[in-house]
Amino acid sequence: MLFFSTKKSRLTFAFVSTVVTPVFTSGQVNGRGSYRGVNFGRCFAPLGGQFWTLNNSSDQQWLQALAAEYEVSLDGQLTPKQWQELKSRVDVVPLEMALVQTANESAWGTSRFALKGNNYFGQWCYEKGCGIVPEQRTAGATHEVRSFSDARESVDAYINNINTTRAYAEFRNLRQQSRNKGHALNAEKLALGLKSYSERGMDYVKTIQAMIRSNRELIASS
Repeated sequence: MLFFSTKKSRLTFAFVSTVVTPVFTSGQVNGRGSYRGVNFGRCFAPLGGQFWTLNNSSDQQWLQALAAEYEVSLDGQLTPKQWQELKSRVDVVPLEMALVQTANESAWGTSRFALKGNNYFGQWCYEKGCGIVPEQRTAGATHEVRSFSDARESVDAYINNINTTRAYAEFRNLRQQSRNKGHALNAEKLALGLKSYSERGMDYVKTIQAMIRSNRELIASS
């Protein structure tokens, strides 16, 4: 497990924070779910289980672009089911969770993939030349560790992955349940939805949860 216990670890975590935090606090409206601050109310409002039609072509284009970014299929009039799916995806990924995953996946920002490929979340790709070939890749395997042009691109891809792919539907369900109950998002609880992030499954989840607890004070002061 990767816990900070030395001055060097604290400094490394501070560096990782400078890489990840700005992307989460940049106020993006359509930026990969970085903020829940997308103003859905400007386009439609609930009415007896149905929704008002979009006001104009500009609103329609905005919604279509948002749905495409979050991989929600819209066929004509927005339905309540599509609305709920879109709401579950256009939401924040807790900063605490993202930071400790960065630390875990990139060895506190020191891994070859982080230094050479700006990959801070261990994301794979499957086209030849799309990234860096792992030195200990299993014989016959074709995956590479994806390369990014900069840290922002890496973080955007991570948030998009969490918010759209089937593997993290449980994470999104847990997040929406918290929203429905009016609760603040709890990174440690939401980490239960990360079982598919690693072949280690629940052991990986426990590692991330332990890192959140261990580093919470440091994260708050970063």
